[in-house]
Amino acid sequence: RTTVHHEDDVVLVVDCETCAASGAVDHVMIVFKAHRAEATPAEVAHAEAVARGLGVEITRRVLDDGARYFGPYASAGSVRRTLDLVKKLFPWRSCTKTITGNDPRPCLDYYIQRCIGPCASLCSKQEYDEVVRQVILFLEGRTEEVTRGLRRSMGEASASLEYERAAGLRDQIRAIERTTERQVMEVVERVDMDVFGLARHGGEAGVQVFFVRGGNVIGRDTFALDGALDEPDANVLAGFLEQFYQSAPYVPPRILLPFPVTDQALIQDWLSQQRGKRPDGLPGQGRPSARVQVLVPQRGDKRALVQTVVENARESLQAARTAAEKALNSAREKALGAVKDLESADKVLAGCKTRHQKAVEVFRTKLAGAGLTAEAFQSLKPAVETLDEDRETVETYRREHKSASDSATDAASAIEGMSWPDLEALRETHQTHGEALGNATEERVAAQGHVDHLDRLRKGMEETLRKLEEAEAASGPLRGLAALVNGQNSQRLTLETFAIGAMFDQILEAANLRFGPMTNYQYSLEREMENGGRGKRGLGTQVFDAHTGKSRATSTLSGGETFIAALSLALGLADVVEAASGKVRLDTIFIDEGFGSLDTENGSGTLEQVLQVLNSIVRQNRAVGLISHVPLVQEAIPNGFYVRKGMSGSSIEERGLV
Repeated sequence: RTTVHHEDDVVLVVDCETCAASGAVDHVMIVFKAHRAEATPAEVAHAEAVARGLGVEITRRVLDDGARYFGPYASAGSVRRTLDLVKKLFPWRSCTKTITGNDPRPCLDYYIQRCIGPCASLCSKQEYDEVVRQVILFLEGRTEEVTRGLRRSMGEASASLEYERAAGLRDQIRAIERTTERQVMEVVERVDMDVFGLARHGGEAGVQVFFVRGGNVIGRDTFALDGALDEPDANVLAGFLEQFYQSAPYVPPRILLPFPVTDQALIQDWLSQQRGKRPDGLPGQGRPSARVQVLVPQRGDKRALVQTVVENARESLQAARTAAEKALNSAREKALGAVKDLESADKVLAGCKTRHQKAVEVFRTKLAGAGLTAEAFQSLKPAVETLDEDRETVETYRREHKSASDSATDAASAIEGMSWPDLEALRETHQTHGEALGNATEERVAAQGHVDHLDRLRKGMEETLRKLEEAEAASGPLRGLAALVNGQNSQRLTLETFAIGAMFDQILEAANLRFGPMTNYQYSLEREMENGGRGKRGLGTQVFDAHTGKSRATSTLSGGETFIAALSLALGLADVVEAASGKVRLDTIFIDEGFGSLDTENGSGTLEQVLQVLNSIVRQNRAVGLISHVPLVQEAIPNGFYVRKGMSGSSIEERGLV
């Protein structure tokens, strides 16, 4: 049994498993079961049970239960071959589980494209209904409708860029077309009809049926008939028609026979009634009754088709007779062989009986010669099984006894003429040595414990040293980096000193932008790399004199030059701080004294150059405050105030206007 749909509305059912083993000629059908709108509660319960159960049945009965029946077939083998073919072409499910759509993953059939996975909700109900509809159309022989629908779906999948699904539909179409090419034979008139042919040989009879649907022979089946020895052909075929269509789910509008049958008119009327009762199309859909024509063609294509069916029936009957004859001959040969084997077995049995009788007589003679009765032999018979073991045990005892006797003789010879030793003195000596041995053993155990302890300490130290070496090896690059950072390098500079020196270079560069113009570009400040202690090396300052082309210490500068250098450094530091941090701005600078050390040379001396630099700073929106006694400075800067010292303290006097 196999369920085809995951809901309760459409189920492919096959019933009556025993029909295949029975060899009966009764009709076997494939059944599609469905709920009808007017179904009784009992029918609905049955259909739901089928949907929850196995789902596919092979049946001999046609019930008015809203199901769709296909057939009849000559045997369950024909049904299974049909179902195997349909399973290869259409992905309907063949498992036995109840479908809820909540399974975590589908089975192997889904991954080999034999099922579309309703158990795991990998398809919708509408998609699965379409698969079932295609199966029904295929079983009806309407393969063109199936392929048209698949081609339409393939085009839609391709248009929506689902190329993998489109390729799968293309392969399915090709498989259906290949199957149709092998199985379908075209008939001139495109109508539904069943064509019958009868063949007889002695008391054997066979009927072949061609199923023509839409003008194509979509299938055929052969039936073997028993009990037709004294019946004329017309009666045999009439009886078969009645039995065949009694349970057939579908009666075509036309039936072709090779000859007239008994009560042909009555059979035609009865078939018309049967055709009116049967459903057509999808399950649950009926159609009005239609007249059935039972015809015996005399000429033309229909007659040729009937002759083809009759010839096929003869060939099938002949093939069955040939197979039966071969089976009969094989059975006869096997029977003759069995008789010969039986005769040979009788001869062998007689010879065995003769030899057995002679062996019994010889045994009795030997038993009497040994002086034993049959009862005594039976009592001793269990010992026969262990006779070899007993013989070996006795032989072993003899060897051990001989060895012990020889040892006793040797020992007696060895002590001959000797006196008994002083056992009490030996016991005391043994006791003394035993105590010494015990003490020595205790000392050895204690020493061994100490040795084990030392050994464990040694292994622990070795392990610690190994880990230390590994740690040193692993931390080597870090320790090397730390040494470089701490000044263990070719320049003997620490990382801190190097970073400060890099910043100091920027300050000196910014200071030289002020220092150069104020000294007519005679001097420039630079770092002194050779002086300073271990931690301050490279942080000193020296002056490069462009006139001499040499560098010298800042202590060699005059007072005015020293003032200018200090002012340049202060301004350079302010510039670097502002550049490094955009949020910090040094808007004000105060200069206390030092102007008196600057020389004046008619407006071109050092003082004038310093004042020009201070004016350029003011023009950059900075405030410059000066404390000076130099009159030229007071004249250059009109805004300010005097600090007057008096007897009562200092006072402030405003000078100029802001």
